[in-house]
Amino acid sequence: MDRYTPATLDEYKQRFGSKADYAELGRLGPDLDDEDLLMKRAIQEKVKEFSRELHRVNKHRAGKAQSWAQPWMQPQPQRLRQNDRVLVRTSGQMCRYLMLAQLKLEAYIV
Repeated sequence: MDRYTPATLDEYKQRFGSKADYAELGRLGPDLDDEDLLMKRAIQEKVKEFSRELHRVNKHRAGKAQSWAQPWMQPQPQRLRQNDRVLVRTSGQMCRYLMLAQLKLEAYIV
């Protein structure tokens, strides 16, 4: 029986060739059934659903608020001259332009 003699590095490279070089193996993919990951996905989905619902409610309220607006709050076409307007400041409200000619006209129509 022959005695075992270990092979040298050169013999190994001759036998296995390019396989002897370092080759990076594939990686394991993410564990998609992980409990923490599933919990994060569920929370993220709830947040998205809440955001969609909030957007829908806000859109509905904005449309409703415009329908409740008083006629004097809605923009009017400006057909009067610049000097017919008077700037009136009211506490806690924005400055509004009142058109004197329009007010006089409404007073005479009644």
